[in-house]
Amino acid sequence: MYSPLQTDRSTEFAYVKSVGVIGAGVSGLQMARALLAHGYKVTVFDKALKVGGLWRENYHSYGVQVPKQLFQFPDFPMETVKWGEYATGAQTQAYIESYAQHFNLMPHIRFNTPVEGLMPRSDGQKGYTFKLGEHGHENFDFAVVATGMYSQVPNMPEWTKTKGDFQGQV
Repeated sequence: MYSPLQTDRSTEFAYVKSVGVIGAGVSGLQMARALLAHGYKVTVFDKALKVGGLWRENYHSYGVQVPKQLFQFPDFPMETVKWGEYATGAQTQAYIESYAQHFNLMPHIRFNTPVEGLMPRSDGQKGYTFKLGEHGHENFDFAVVATGMYSQVPNMPEWTKTKGDFQGQV
């Protein structure tokens, strides 16, 4: 059994049955796979029409900076690229798509569904409400934000607005 998560679930998170994941790139897909393997109900949201994240959007004409053996998933070989070679952006995108297909992640992904907000649930239950714009809203026991370091919305903590005595640029 694929088991990257600890099997000992502390009582602190024992209530978690459903998990919403934002982003269907490499990190979001791996997280979805791990959570599904442990029996969680998982829904992945992505604003695009297919998986891939930055490989789908930005790097299609580029390639991976390391040989394929340093990029591929340990239990899912990148068979279209030879050992020691560098995958192109197109090969990497195809690999990510085949990963999602192979591990049956596609039925758990809601494409063309941007998450416009994430807030604590208002019904008194633990968890989060995902604000999905024209798609309404949905509640989950836990949230994973897997939008990557190159997402369009800067993630700046509130304290950056005041900066206190700090004179540098934030």
